[in-house]
Amino acid sequence: LAEVGLRREHVTTVTSFVVAAHLVAATDLVGSLPHSIVGLMSQSLPIEAVAIPVEVPDFHINLIWHKRDHHDVAHQWLRQQILESFEDLGHGSGTNEGLSTSCPMALGQRTQTDC
Repeated sequence: LAEVGLRREHVTTVTSFVVAAHLVAATDLVGSLPHSIVGLMSQSLPIEAVAIPVEVPDFHINLIWHKRDHHDVAHQWLRQQILESFEDLGHGSGTNEGLSTSCPMALGQRTQTDC
């Protein structure tokens, strides 16, 4: 930002892009959100996308679950719905690029357990 004569004033951190969109809509603050989220949220909130004047690195989203739920049919269905929603937003187009899924490590172990 300094290279283009701007200075960042960090006001808050939120735990989700949906919360950030609502915060931007209800205040005079600005936020940096993925374009796909702004596209969806702008259908119901008075927000709009403006290009950021700097390069922003890619980020990855992780979908994790407890190993006890790995073979649960309802849990498998839910994970599949999340993956398909991610693809519907234009991320991965069938490859889930940018999204990793895994059964988490067992508590106290340093290697991933078989799920």
